[in-house]
Amino acid sequence: MSMSTALSPNAPFTTFQGAFEHLLQSLSNEGSDVDPVNDATSSGSRFGTQARGTRELLSCQFVLSDIRSRLIHREGKMVNLSYAVASFLWLMTGARDPEMICFYNQHGRSFMEAGKFCCAFGTRIRKALEGDQLEHVIRCLANDRSSRRATISVFSPNDLITSPRDTPCLLALHYFIRSDTLVCVTTMRSQSAAAIMPYDVFVFTMLHEYLAIRIGVRPGDYIHSSNTLHYYADEQETVDAILAHRARVSPQPMPAMPDVFVNELHLLLNMEEIMRLRIASDPTASVKDLFSGLSEYSRNLLAILTTGARKSNSVFSRTDDAPLPRWSF
Repeated sequence: MSMSTALSPNAPFTTFQGAFEHLLQSLSNEGSDVDPVNDATSSGSRFGTQARGTRELLSCQFVLSDIRSRLIHREGKMVNLSYAVASFLWLMTGARDPEMICFYNQHGRSFMEAGKFCCAFGTRIRKALEGDQLEHVIRCLANDRSSRRATISVFSPNDLITSPRDTPCLLALHYFIRSDTLVCVTTMRSQSAAAIMPYDVFVFTMLHEYLAIRIGVRPGDYIHSSNTLHYYADEQETVDAILAHRARVSPQPMPAMPDVFVNELHLLLNMEEIMRLRIASDPTASVKDLFSGLSEYSRNLLAILTTGARKSNSVFSRTDDAPLPRWSF
């Protein structure tokens, strides 16, 4: 079996939709078929229950020049945007308990051990033994705008040794200030192309934009590198459907994250928790009182989360629910 690799495109993509479809097409056309993994702690074997053949490209990279064009349509519909927003907010909390994130995606519970996640990104990033890596990146680049050391490490030697069920697919996030913009280089150990990459790119570009505000520069290129980019044989039908129904028009870019978002993030997190617990108790409960005091940007995120919370309880909306932003559909 010969290994297949893909080089980064000569020019950056302006939308993630373009990058996503390009990479899936390259993977489908040029990828190699790889034998299934047999590790019972890996989703690649459905945790020891199924042999899953893999279509793979090694050492893939793309560059996204407009990180706000992070949304995609898959088979004519938006990805689960409430789960994407919740994933970003969960990372920012530094939490590892499952209640928030699994509320929006119950599938996450299959990665838990002893009722918790061992390797949650947010905990690794914000609550490392050495301190909050986000804050250290901000200080590093504030002190030396030419630094090459502003690196957030997520994968640890213990992950190799103990092989937890939620072994991080993310190796590291590396930040640079170049031409007065913040550049992010994301390095993935392993990347599920069709199922997971849209959510990873959403979360990491949101974090990129947040850090740019904190550092006081404009967000620049987002560079996403995958040591193995792949999809499973049982996902071939999904990949074929995505490529057969390419988006004629890319989704609208999200609006710029306002500076005020940095200061109101904790308020948004509090409102999300109140909303989630209220709807879990009564799926038809009103939550309109939770939106006052938030910027339009945060109100839009909370509206997306509210819609996801109601749908998870088989309720679609209330007449007094905040409207969804136009860019979300």
